[in-house]
Amino acid sequence: MFTINNFIFRFFSFAFKKISHIEKILSVQIPFGL
Repeated sequence: MFTINNFIFRFFSFAFKKISHIEKILSVQIPFGL
């Protein structure tokens, strides 16, 4: 059964993964000036 709460949970978990991935890239690149 598809619910709006399920959609919100999946959306935020997906967005959180994307944000942490971007933060890892930035934390690696910024110290090296890339």
